[in-house]
Amino acid sequence: MSSRFLAILRIWRWRSGKVEPSSVSISAGVTNVPESRAKPSESSSLMEWDRLLAEHMSTMKILSQHIPQEAQKSMESFERAFLATRRVLEISLLAKKPESPAELQSLLAPVSEAMGAVTEAAEGGRSCQNHLKVLSEAVGALGFLACGPGSGCSPRQHVLDCWQSAEFFANKLLMEFRGKDEDQVAWVKGLKALVQTQLEQFVLRNCPTGLRFNPDGVTLAAAMIDTAAATSAPSAQAQAPAVAAPKPASQLLGAPPPPPPGPPPKPLSADELGVERVKAGGGGGGGMSAIFKELSTGEGITRKLRHVTSMMKSTHNTDRTGCVPAAPAAPTAIAVKKGQPSGSPSLELKGTKWMVENFSGRQDLVVENTTPKQSVYVYGCTDCVVQVGRNVLHDPDP
Repeated sequence: MSSRFLAILRIWRWRSGKVEPSSVSISAGVTNVPESRAKPSESSSLMEWDRLLAEHMSTMKILSQHIPQEAQKSMESFERAFLATRRVLEISLLAKKPESPAELQSLLAPVSEAMGAVTEAAEGGRSCQNHLKVLSEAVGALGFLACGPGSGCSPRQHVLDCWQSAEFFANKLLMEFRGKDEDQVAWVKGLKALVQTQLEQFVLRNCPTGLRFNPDGVTLAAAMIDTAAATSAPSAQAQAPAVAAPKPASQLLGAPPPPPPGPPPKPLSADELGVERVKAGGGGGGGMSAIFKELSTGEGITRKLRHVTSMMKSTHNTDRTGCVPAAPAAPTAIAVKKGQPSGSPSLELKGTKWMVENFSGRQDLVVENTTPKQSVYVYGCTDCVVQVGRNVLHDPDP
């Protein structure tokens, strides 16, 4: 019988009140477990864990039907790890604290095996890497069972650190599917609520310093045998609850469903279609009826076509190059400055600029004693020659 089925069987027995009394006698000095002891299913921590599974893990199972197939298989191992954690919590209520790390390791072996399956899927997966990675990082939060004094990390901080690593891939999924697939967005948000909020609060209330054991309990081996015998009893009524059909994310989150789409538009008739085409093309009326009427004239429809004479054929064309002659270029107008200078002639140095202005018919204008930092400005001069020294900038006449 699989561990997943055994965990569901325990939940069903707790809800139906059919938990069998524990009275198992084992050898090696282990005493009988008294029936007067409080039942583990009545513990507040187990009731809170069952509520976590019923309210949040069940929602995750429904939404996981919208994620890729490979991620769904990893989600099954993820769920199996949480169910195995419940058995660890149940045994810790009956047993004393293990005397050696080997005993604690044997208690946590089912949880470790399920966590390893999720990690292996993320390392060997070829598709939906973000789905597999976020599950692999999130399931590591169940390692709070091994945290405690001497481990160097508190259980609550371990849960928060694991989700911080998983949130990197969760944000990638939100960016990829937001506005495109709201079911996958709801799955990511449900995973965040399960680990970051619900699991963290459970650890804070029930395991703040580590996994709690019963100081007056039996040995770990006796408690494990006791819980195994109680859950392995045959019961025809113990069946795993059927998973409901997948619902849209809007219904799971409490939002009203979107309104149904309106009726499709009425198709246009042939005449209406012709009118629409005429309106779009800017032509006259008549519609499709006019077009069919014109086609029915037979050979007379070609009367409006232009007749091609024998001289228009390409065989009578002497130009075989296929080039189209270009149109003659229009003459370019050249602006010619006319008129005489309007101001008084001037040739002087102002700052670093030589000003040559308003000369006419002078061929002996000379700019001397120039430096590389000076420039020459010539304005309003006609039929003049200006001799300029070297390394001088020339500002042409505007």
